[in-house]
Amino acid sequence: MARQPAKTLWYDRPRYVYLEFCVEDSTDVKVVIEDDRLEFSCKNADGVEFYNEINFYARVNSKDSREKRSDRSITCFMRKWKEKVAWPRITKENIKPAWSFFTQCSWTSPCPLRVQSLLPQPKTCWLPACLPAGSSCHHSLLPPSPSQPSRKGPGSSSLALAVGRPEAAPW
Repeated sequence: MARQPAKTLWYDRPRYVYLEFCVEDSTDVKVVIEDDRLEFSCKNADGVEFYNEINFYARVNSKDSREKRSDRSITCFMRKWKEKVAWPRITKENIKPAWSFFTQCSWTSPCPLRVQSLLPQPKTCWLPACLPAGSSCHHSLLPPSPSQPSRKGPGSSSLALAVGRPEAAPW
């Protein structure tokens, strides 16, 4: 069976670069982090083999880097040699691989592109790479479910809330 690249999310922080390989129910996971490259391979539950090799934009400290496996993905945390220097891309080459997606989101900070507002929110996250169809957002930025009690007063409606009438304010 032929190998294919895993869909990969990456985001840049002042001290670390994060890579998330989106493979559900992974087995035989192998991650090799070197100062200038990363090699990733695994299989999913269906036996499909995934392989990614990334030559980094800049050096990382391989001794202070690690990976973490979950049911839905494998996340790699790579410490930058030069802290507080933004990476414009993940690869040394000035191309964007088709399997690579840049994101500003992380699990420790709210997504800057989807803040909670008075407008209706979608039911799934805007990041399609890791989410199977119909699953819930793993960034926990969804509004309360209909089963939770509403703080709206009597006579208010969702439409009034969406257009911003003062009597529909949730407080």
